[in-house]
Amino acid sequence: MHKFFEQIETYIYSLRFSIGHIINSVSPIVLLILLTNYVDIVVYGAYSKVIIILGFITPFISFNFSEFYLFKYLNQSKGNSGTLVGISIIVSLIISAVILICSAILFSLFNFEILDILLAILLALTNPQIENIRAHAIAINSHKKYYIINSVQLIFTVGLIIMFIVFVKNIQSYHLIFGIFSANLITVIFGWIILKINPQIYFHKNLIKEGALFLIPLVLFSIVAIFSASADKLILTYYYEYKDIAIYNGAFQICFALTMFGSIIQVGWSRDVYDINKWSKESLKKNLTGILILLLAVYIFFILIIPLIHGIIFPIEYSDGKKLLIYFLTGSLFQTFYFIAKPFFIIDDKRYELLYAGSISAIIGLSLAVVFGKKSIVALSIVYLITWFLLSIYSILRARLIFKNFNVKTTIQ
Repeated sequence: MHKFFEQIETYIYSLRFSIGHIINSVSPIVLLILLTNYVDIVVYGAYSKVIIILGFITPFISFNFSEFYLFKYLNQSKGNSGTLVGISIIVSLIISAVILICSAILFSLFNFEILDILLAILLALTNPQIENIRAHAIAINSHKKYYIINSVQLIFTVGLIIMFIVFVKNIQSYHLIFGIFSANLITVIFGWIILKINPQIYFHKNLIKEGALFLIPLVLFSIVAIFSASADKLILTYYYEYKDIAIYNGAFQICFALTMFGSIIQVGWSRDVYDINKWSKESLKKNLTGILILLLAVYIFFILIIPLIHGIIFPIEYSDGKKLLIYFLTGSLFQTFYFIAKPFFIIDDKRYELLYAGSISAIIGLSLAVVFGKKSIVALSIVYLITWFLLSIYSILRARLIFKNFNVKTTIQ
């Protein structure tokens, strides 16, 4: 029993940044309560559709750059933050332009409106910069600044959405998206100021090449993972009305709290794994034991409490969402297992393996969604569970082998 608490204590210490991430995780929950209770269900459905599109285009526009930023800064490029941020901005703008040009294709394939795509691109432009400033705060080991940045984003996001709800009589989805975009932009500028980052927007050929070689496998994997894990949402936006989209997304968002908890853990865990110069297998094993205990305890707690919370915070129109909760929660648990496994593929230069596994999972997920998705939104939630189960099981088994055989001297220099 003493060893059990010692393991928990060891990992909680390494969660200094992860606990700060909780501040940012509050925002989606507060927005969920506000939007489902004070905005018409059809408007929330339209807003949800934009958020679904955002999920699909984010891997393209962000290019997973925060992974490269954190790894590069910790191991090779301290003091080069302005150049890294500048490259990230250039890449985001170029890819956004390409997506905009291809928007007609997205419209014809997935029934996405052009306005919805534009709104999603607007949000996607700010997301990678927020992730970069968080990665910088983690890299310089400044958990206080990390807390402050997340607090600023929370305050402005919730504050602006409340202002729109109160002062705009016929509120629409684009009002909500503009409010979130404005809060993100303020957060990015504030982060640059307190972290003393001066973005240098110019083409740094060698760094761009290095970043591309590092990130392309991760980006390709993120794309196939999105199509795998979000195959349910593709079918949802194509075949179902705004009300069904609202019910589905509402249930998904409340269960997404478990995924957010997993991402909170990932912040501290990734830093431990990526900082290879301070590697200790014994320490990582202790932390991993603590992680698994925490995850299972939180999962059981959520299974018991989330259905009650759903009944309290959602209006009666959303009651059908209760049928989906168990599938979303279990799928989110498997997603957190994947979060734990992913850093080992990166440090051992096995990033393409994630791509292969994600491709197979994507094919299976899309196939299941096409065959069963039209039956009901419950069937779609089961597809979500199955795809994350397949991806996480492979990732965990492979990461275990990588960890067992890993030699610090063989890693990327």
